[in-house]
Amino acid sequence: MNERMKMKQGHSEKPGDAMGRPDQLAVAFALMTMIPMLTLGYFLTSYVLPHSLNRESVMTIISLNTLLASMGFIILKQQIQQKNKELVKTNIKLQEQVLQLQSTRVKLIALSARLSETQEKERKDLAANLHDHIGGLLTMLGMDLSVIGDRLENDPDGMTRVNSAIEQTKSIAKHIRDVTFELRPTVLDDYGLQTALKVCCEHFTDHTSIPTTVLGDELEPRLPEAIETVFFRTLQEAFNNIAKHAQCSKVTVEIKEKDNEVSLIIEDDGKGFDTVKQDKAENYSSLGLIMMKERASTIGATLKIESEPSKGTKITTRVKRKKNA
Repeated sequence: MNERMKMKQGHSEKPGDAMGRPDQLAVAFALMTMIPMLTLGYFLTSYVLPHSLNRESVMTIISLNTLLASMGFIILKQQIQQKNKELVKTNIKLQEQVLQLQSTRVKLIALSARLSETQEKERKDLAANLHDHIGGLLTMLGMDLSVIGDRLENDPDGMTRVNSAIEQTKSIAKHIRDVTFELRPTVLDDYGLQTALKVCCEHFTDHTSIPTTVLGDELEPRLPEAIETVFFRTLQEAFNNIAKHAQCSKVTVEIKEKDNEVSLIIEDDGKGFDTVKQDKAENYSSLGLIMMKERASTIGATLKIESEPSKGTKITTRVKRKKNA
């Protein structure tokens, strides 16, 4: 092929001539076009490159490739816009589901608060009945037995039986007092939270021999009954867990108020536990902790549990005091 023919066909042997290999140039543009087409999954057109191209053919291919590339990017933009619309719809649905879950949780908390209120009323009524009626009857029975015992001074066998009956009566009366205290201690209603916490600590020490210390003064004015009840129940549940699992040598209970926020802090020096593993565990102790948190939520309080193996456990319940409370 002579130079004139090569020039007509677009070939040149001159170094640096961009048109020296127009077929390679066309292939490059074709690949640039085909890549986005293949990526999008579209097949718009196909063509076969001739063995040789002239300048006019190259410009035609360049124009065609430019058009196809523009179409490819338009399609890509449309797909992105469609994906964005789908994402927006998905986000809206997720937000609606989150709102529904939040609404359901609020309703569950309100229901739990109502159930707790009803349960406390039933406990209070039952405790009053046990204290006033059963307790009163046992007191009278003990007095009658003492009178009978005084009349049996000359009957040792009769005295032994009477004294045994008196001791059994005292034991039953103590058991009734314990049950009454667990149901609803009258000291909480009559004297307030601080006194009730002290009595609860004394009760715990009597049954476990674990020393307890109560810090803080009586809050003035008194907290609402619902808050006092939740704080007292939290201490009871904490003592149950401590007695069963903590293996501690002492417990500190503190009630304090700062910046209109009331805190109940219960801390032991026991064996502690891994809070992450405990959250995943399905056992009685983890259920007790869950119940404590749920009970706190009914009064708008937060309950935080801090613990590490061999470093004891600290339970902190916080609630904001309302301006009129």
